[in-house]
Amino acid sequence: RLIAKYINARLIEIDEINASIYSSNLDTLDAKLIQLQKDNKELLSPLSSSNFANFSDTLQYFEKSYSLIQPIIITPYHGARLSIQMALNAKNKIKQKQVGCLLHTNEVSIEKTKIITEGISILRSKISILGNELDKGPDHYFELMKNLTSKIGKCLQ
Repeated sequence: RLIAKYINARLIEIDEINASIYSSNLDTLDAKLIQLQKDNKELLSPLSSSNFANFSDTLQYFEKSYSLIQPIIITPYHGARLSIQMALNAKNKIKQKQVGCLLHTNEVSIEKTKIITEGISILRSKISILGNELDKGPDHYFELMKNLTSKIGKCLQ
């Protein structure tokens, strides 16, 4: 929302003649963003105390935005190699905290997730953090966030 407001102000500085169009577009976008936030909070609020694991630390801002418990992070960043020590630590933490959901991005192979989940009853959910599989267009961000929220919500239930 802050970026959109900044861009709106800059566009109006550059092109004052179309200020009303820019402001109207900003109002429409702002309303859609507020509704998206509200819908996502409504879905995730009842699940905010659910323990989960994430293969990499890709959702930290999403987690904070929706007051989710900080997950067990298996690898420190997206694309990091999974070591034996990381796998064993994650597996122990998952067992201790009785985690029922493991999130991983499209790029993480099923084999890697099996290393973590072998012998544990846990849901695995493949999430997209970029939305490359979605149609590009003005609703891309909204579809990405709805899909992400939906997948996380189903995994945490």
